[in-house]
Amino acid sequence: MAIGGLIGLLDDVAALAKLTAASLDDVSAAAGRATAKAAGVVSRLVPIQRAHSK
Repeated sequence: MAIGGLIGLLDDVAALAKLTAASLDDVSAAAGRATAKAAGVVSRLVPIQRAHSK
């Protein structure tokens, strides 16, 4: 009976580890998308600032 409980506990720990890894992947993917969007906005604003400074 104790071995069954230990196996269940280890299974739960493995499931939590997988869930955490998936969440970290989602966070890093979202950060990458946000960085790409910010770079796009900056690259669009640079020509506008140059045109107004002349």
